[in-house]
Amino acid sequence: QQYSSEGSLLASGSVDQTIKIWRASDGGPLRAIPRQWGVSSLAFSPDGQSLASGGTATQLWRVFDGGELWFLPVDVESLAFSPSGRRLVLGCNDQTVRVARAKDGKLLRTMTGHTQHVTSVAYSPDGRTLASGSWDQTVRLWRASDGELLRTLPGRGGHVHSVAFSPDGQTLASGSGGSWGEDLTVRLWRVSDGELLRTLEGHGDWVRSVAFSPDGRTLASGGRDNSLRLWRVSDGAPLAVYDQEMGGDVPSVQYSPDAQHFAYGRADATLVVARNPFAPEPGCGVNARLSARCRRGGVRVIGIVKDALPLASVTFTLDGENPVERPTSEKGKAKVTYTGQAPGPHVVQACGVEAGC
Repeated sequence: QQYSSEGSLLASGSVDQTIKIWRASDGGPLRAIPRQWGVSSLAFSPDGQSLASGGTATQLWRVFDGGELWFLPVDVESLAFSPSGRRLVLGCNDQTVRVARAKDGKLLRTMTGHTQHVTSVAYSPDGRTLASGSWDQTVRLWRASDGELLRTLPGRGGHVHSVAFSPDGQTLASGSGGSWGEDLTVRLWRVSDGELLRTLEGHGDWVRSVAFSPDGRTLASGGRDNSLRLWRVSDGAPLAVYDQEMGGDVPSVQYSPDAQHFAYGRADATLVVARNPFAPEPGCGVNARLSARCRRGGVRVIGIVKDALPLASVTFTLDGENPVERPTSEKGKAKVTYTGQAPGPHVVQACGVEAGC
């Protein structure tokens, strides 16, 4: 499934040979687009006017009426628009990565190197880098402008099922899982040099999907073990596990653009929209930063939020207690001071993050 860039629409595709477009606010159905084949991947264009679908063939559709714009006889497992909306990258079952012109589907470039089918593709937020994951157990990074291979990130025994860039483009997540239960992990890589930053363990079967939250602080992963897990990106700590009444594996997950919800598809043909328990407050936005200062050995504690939404409000807590609401300035800054505290270290929380002193 896919959210449109402004978050008002949600699209889902299925092996039942249909694409459905839903109203994200209340889940109301808007239209169904029939296909002759099952749907393996969907992507909204950045302007929200068109929707690309992949499967046995690749097609581009007009969102407002479901009309077909073009058809390409290329069998793809994954696809993604460039940030500009001018290009569409295709992860193909013939072991190639292809780039098509979005307006008419003309194939512009083919990248070779993978030795098995390509399961997932993604553009970096600045549009300069492409990532591809494959059944051959590797992730490859390509220069988008000319298709040159930049580096190969080696696997650890499991097929790569999903890749995703962090919002700042500095980190790449990959989800893996081998045919015999090897490497059932999420891995975080530094994009600039390909260094493995950390490995997230917890899934009991293939990791089918990964997605960063819009603020880049949490990561969602869906698995063939019938679970969806949320992780803290900064240290890889597990935050939450959803494994009740899942009805099957979780082949896809995506956060809403405002980070307040995440949607995931289940193998039992159900699309679920859930509240994100780690979403920043609406007044925080997705760029808010938090710092904390302790004075007089911790007796006086100051919490400061910067880069929140202007003229809004944020709620601070100290050590999980004492909630205090403060307005933000025109520059998105808010400050709270706690006095008379017990000496020692303290933790200030606000906007879905915490800072210690």
